[in-house]
Amino acid sequence: MERDQRKRFEEGQSQHPIWHSLQLLENLHGTRVLHALQGLRGTAFETRLANFACTRAENTTGFVDREFVSALHILQAMAGDGLTSVVNALLSANEPFSRLRGCESSIIRPDDKTRRLLCELAVRQPEDPEDKRIPIDQLRAIDALAALGEYRGLFASVLSWGIEMSPYAAKMREGHSPASDEDVAPLIQILEQPDDERHANAILALGLSGRTDLQPRLEQQYLAAAPGSSVAQACLFALTDLGCEIQNET
Repeated sequence: MERDQRKRFEEGQSQHPIWHSLQLLENLHGTRVLHALQGLRGTAFETRLANFACTRAENTTGFVDREFVSALHILQAMAGDGLTSVVNALLSANEPFSRLRGCESSIIRPDDKTRRLLCELAVRQPEDPEDKRIPIDQLRAIDALAALGEYRGLFASVLSWGIEMSPYAAKMREGHSPASDEDVAPLIQILEQPDDERHANAILALGLSGRTDLQPRLEQQYLAAAPGSSVAQACLFALTDLGCEIQNET
């Protein structure tokens, strides 16, 4: 099959469609198949497949590119550097759906560029300034940052989007160590400035820090906030995300 793939790649997809052979490989299942595919990391086969997928990352047709999807699924099973290069190409694409695909695969084998692209995507503003809704690809970028424990990018995105952020971020962050003092320092600074327009957003971000030691400070913020205010709401969300219960004071 590798010889067949090499011939088809070298002679051009327009003359020799590769969908059938890619689909055949994609549909093989089992532990032995997975180990065999992972054994192809670093080979010319992975390089050719990744180069092919990168050329098809920017899909502007509006239709599903089955050859690309099959190649991506195979690279996901291989989980090598080839996947990383394709994910980075997807995250750099102009098409939102391509970027969404990149977010979905970004946590498998990210490199520094993957993390940087996710951070940039998570805070990107809509092209239409009148559109205040957070795009779906940015939501998934926030989820990916949470799943990777990339706290600085995660906190920056929450400061930017606030309550509009992904509702799954706290769940995705589970399993990581709490954020460091250095990571939460900018949020604490905002927390001490009630007039800062990002005040409520900083509280939401602290809820994703895993820092349960901050519970007393968040409780104080809640008890001092006006009932029903954005700050009170943010405190409730943050304490819930931290797995804490509010201790009522009388």
